[in-house]
Amino acid sequence: MISSKPSPDEFVLTEENNSYLIKSLKRLNKKERSIVSFKYGAGLKNVEIAKLMGLSESNVNIILYRSLKKLKKFLVSGGFKYE
Repeated sequence: MISSKPSPDEFVLTEENNSYLIKSLKRLNKKERSIVSFKYGAGLKNVEIAKLMGLSESNVNIILYRSLKKLKKFLVSGGFKYE
């Protein structure tokens, strides 16, 4: 029988990655953080985010794209492990 629980090493790696992600999200400004949260946390579509925030859909697209690029840069420089 194979255990579905992560090994101690996998658990530590997951905890470290979560920590890097939280720190990286905090480095985004409030608008960027909100858009990323609405998109990936709440599962909203860009058009829904635009209506909620009073922005154009194209502006949400641009901010989301740039925010994800920033997050990737922050995560890589912070030691995030892609395993």
